[in-house]
Amino acid sequence: IERTIGNGRFGTVFQVHLVGSPKEKFAAKVVKIDKKNKRHQHLAREIYFLKEIKSDHVIKYYETIIDDGFAYIILELAEFDLFDVFNSTSPN
Repeated sequence: IERTIGNGRFGTVFQVHLVGSPKEKFAAKVVKIDKKNKRHQHLAREIYFLKEIKSDHVIKYYETIIDDGFAYIILELAEFDLFDVFNSTSPN
């Protein structure tokens, strides 16, 4: 784990790299698995859609690792934050 990118309602996203290969960077969304509420269903649906969507305009999904009650969703690391882009762009 290199740094925290952001926090959301369902988890935290970290910038990570492969062990032994610090130049290969990814985003890892870490979500606690709780089968007692709808969060588990939401997580399964999110992973399903990430796997299915293949587009140059959508962050690439690599894999999900389940370990010790957490899901680690490994994604392409964006070069910029879309929220910052929206905030810095003024309407014409």
